Amino acid sequence: MLVSLNWIRDFVDLPADVDARALAERFTMITAEVEDVHHVTCAAAGLVAGEIQSVQAIGDDKPLFAVTVNVGKHKFDTVSIAEGLKTGDRVIFAPPGASLPGVGTIAKVKTAGGRDSEGMIVPGDALSLPTIGQRAVWLPPHTEPGTPIDLALFDDWIIDIDNKSITHRPDLWGHYGVAREVAAIYGLPIKPYPVISIEELQEPELPEIPIVIDDPVKCPRYSCLRFTGVAPQPAPLAMQVRLAHVGLRPIDILVDLTNYIMAELGQPMHAFDAATVDRIEVGDAQPGEQHTTLDGMKRTLPTGALMIQCNRRSIALAGIMGGKDTEITERT
Repeated sequence: MLVSLNWIRDFVDLPADVDARALAERFTMITAEVEDVHHVTCAAAGLVAGEIQSVQAIGDDKPLFAVTVNVGKHKFDTVSIAEGLKTGDRVIFAPPGASLPGVGTIAKVKTAGGRDSEGMIVPGDALSLPTIGQRAVWLPPHTEPGTPIDLALFDDWIIDIDNKSITHRPDLWGHYGVAREVAAIYGLPIKPYPVISIEELQEPELPEIPIVIDDPVKCPRYSCLRFTGVAPQPAPLAMQVRLAHVGLRPIDILVDLTNYIMAELGQPMHAFDAATVDRIEVGDAQPGEQHTTLDGMKRTLPTGALMIQCNRRSIALAGIMGGKDTEITERT
């Protein structure tokens, strides 16, 4: 399990000079084996938020796009391989004069097709965010073009805890649980986890969600919350960076929020499109049942597999992966 030291610091006030490697060694000796500790950083400079003003496909045999990017006082025509760009999107952009690790100082260049390219739409790989890869890094839609990117967000220590060593410790399957353990190791207080009353989340005008659990031994509890008024859009950059640092791929705020809470508390969560789900049953898969998961793979389910269902149609493999038919989309 990958653990972010920055995330741990949300819950325990570790001294600023705590060495991550020394912490990992103490954690190994007292609690569970740490397999690796490594520093992630981004030795970039001059990155800003850019607004996509136009996108034109120019590649014949591979994705290639001519893009106009507004960074506030200036506009730049650049060439990018990032797929999925749309007019109005906000992305991380490196204008001429900025610098990126492995690339150097960004300058105006002429592409293989003879087209001039100024600046660079920054891919995740260049920011040490491998789960984003060669795609652009999208920003929330209210981000003002030209806003400087806070590169301190990318500086972190990642601690890789051996999964087998914590199989018997579900309290350590999230950052808050690990922070509690670290607080005990260092004799420091753990900050209370912020909780609000369920009454603040209740919307009487929204319909109740019927929930049926077939076997309370296999699944003691299943909870749902229906909400409206939030469309899929990029999550705040700080949330995206944390997710990527612990091996999760940022998608949009609705999906990222569930993954963020899972990584923070160790509680599996999933976001369904309410247009496709109006009730929940938790029960076993039918013999030989097939189910297409979020990754597009059609899987033959083993006997006794615990499924999340809607009107007895399987919509998720419980605690593991959601189903393709009920996923969050741009229309949610």
